[in-house]
Amino acid sequence: NGGTFDWANSGPPGAACANGGVNVTGTGGLFNCGVPGAGSNPPTAPTRTPAAAADASIISAVFIVDPISGDNPPCGPDDPTTLGGGQKNGDAITSYTFDHSTVPAKTELSNVYAVTHTRSDNSHPEIYFGAEKLTQNGDTHMDFEFLQSGVALTAGCSGSFTGNRTEGDLLVSVDFANGGAVPAASVHQWHCAVEPGPQPPDGTVCNPSGGPEHYQLISLAPSAAVTVNAANIPCGGWVCRDQDAAPSTTVVSANNFMEGGVDLLGIPFAGCFNSFLPHTRTSGAFTATLKDFAGPVALKSCRDPATSSNSAPGGNVSPGASVRDSVNVANGGAGLPPTGSVTFSLCSPAQVTGSGCAGGTQVGAAKVLVGGGATSDPTSSTNTAGKYCWRTVYSPDVASQGIYAPATHTNATTECFSVLVVASLPNTGVPDMPTDGVLPLMGLALLPGLIFALAWRRSRSITVLVIAGLVAGAGPSPSQPSAAGAASTTAQHHAAAAPSPSPSPPQVGSARAREGGWRLVIPRIGVDALIQPVGKDRDGAMASPSSLDAVGWFNRGPAPGQSGDAVIDGHYGLPQEPAVFRKLRLLRPGDEVQVVWPDGRTVDFEVTRSEIVPASSHPPDVFSRSGPSRLSLITCFGAWDESRATYSDRLIVTAMMS
Repeated sequence: NGGTFDWANSGPPGAACANGGVNVTGTGGLFNCGVPGAGSNPPTAPTRTPAAAADASIISAVFIVDPISGDNPPCGPDDPTTLGGGQKNGDAITSYTFDHSTVPAKTELSNVYAVTHTRSDNSHPEIYFGAEKLTQNGDTHMDFEFLQSGVALTAGCSGSFTGNRTEGDLLVSVDFANGGAVPAASVHQWHCAVEPGPQPPDGTVCNPSGGPEHYQLISLAPSAAVTVNAANIPCGGWVCRDQDAAPSTTVVSANNFMEGGVDLLGIPFAGCFNSFLPHTRTSGAFTATLKDFAGPVALKSCRDPATSSNSAPGGNVSPGASVRDSVNVANGGAGLPPTGSVTFSLCSPAQVTGSGCAGGTQVGAAKVLVGGGATSDPTSSTNTAGKYCWRTVYSPDVASQGIYAPATHTNATTECFSVLVVASLPNTGVPDMPTDGVLPLMGLALLPGLIFALAWRRSRSITVLVIAGLVAGAGPSPSQPSAAGAASTTAQHHAAAAPSPSPSPPQVGSARAREGGWRLVIPRIGVDALIQPVGKDRDGAMASPSSLDAVGWFNRGPAPGQSGDAVIDGHYGLPQEPAVFRKLRLLRPGDEVQVVWPDGRTVDFEVTRSEIVPASSHPPDVFSRSGPSRLSLITCFGAWDESRATYSDRLIVTAMMS
């Protein structure tokens, strides 16, 4: 565009400024509605027009109203943004100091503005910048510095600058001799190493320290252009402070307005600018003393990609569930699609913040974007209850460097899921006892300690049954039939129900279920047991059934036959008093398991697998409320832990509905 940009509104009348500011009518332009200052206060900067706010090609835009001598800003009279003296182009940013003082009109900055956008023809990022001089009286020397580091001022009305110089920083110098209509412009780029290089990657920090760090003069054309106004022009939708046109604040005199533009990829440049620092020099020498400055302000040259991501699954999951994250990285409405890679990190409940994931642990290797999307490796590091959130980090590849900024994305909604521990695994065992002929005597000798342990972990009815088994040396409970007996009992249930089947199965735990005998039948190991509804015990674990020959169904989860995991537990027992699930370990894939309704109908399941897990674990599928209908049959296993009055492991047999 020859270094020009549509800074101000123009055209037919438009809506008035809501703040009562200066309105230049029209539907285009970048800035409008600046407000005059009250008394000797400086004016207020204009804001972006609705058209500019809706323009997806614009990356960043700033308008700086710099106080001038004679103003009375909060820090006192005159210009509060003057350099402390002695600083030159290329000095360390942290060596710059500032204060307020009187500045000659020819070295004053007043209104300065800049915009970065994406070109429509080649998607290159461009920077446009403009400034208004106060007067043509004498030479004026302006510098427009674009820095990759964040640059700021320390707090207070005087102090110093913060920030760094980095490889690729850019400085455009514009020199007006005697207010000349044709300014002399030059472009310098910060280099870390001696010429001719090679230089490190753009963005490498290399503050001047007496070494080779320096601003290097580079070619202006064809990637940069600077121009001035050859005749008087109207001011934009803000307050102009042109002293040559005074007292008018709506006119800029000839040669008092300049603007320029730089195609950043044409320099070339592959970094991302983040700060804008305009300033003036006292003479035409590039290393002359710096005088006035404006800002510094944030100005981004790289687009932030439009990132959206979703955890899969979201919502609530069981402990140990396998999860992934997927991300889509787009251009945000302008330019070529971003290319590069994405890394995925997962924050545990202890790391999650109100905004999502601030750190976390990386999951798998970085994934290359394909069609703008990527999916993480799966992870099952989800054993702790609570909220988890993902974080993605986009890194542009060579084709997108200098166009798109590296970007981190997270949120506290679509990037998150919660691990819910429905219940811990039940405690369904009692300690093994010797099997020789002295069992009754040993049982009596151990009786006081055993009563204490069981009273701590069991209901009274279980304790009584176990003691009875120890003293009497009894065999299996009469209610525990053989495999043949179980089959016979099942057949009797079917026969009894056949003449008048119930119109609908009763709910577990209902009066009909208790009266009719809702039962679990496992022919291979001779189980035909009453099903009792159970909840949680005081430790948050699934409760155990109230007797050794009954089984417990977890009534806070799915019922047998419903979607998800219906969990049924049963006691393991003692050597001389085996409980209902003593032989559960004998089940093999293909074995039949039945849940018998009181009316005789059955829900049939088939064993698919068995596994032994630590008692403290949270297997991901157990207690699940979704997925295919299945049973988890659980009992104790492993070594007896006397300190905890339980066995070390749990045996879990899974059966799918057939």
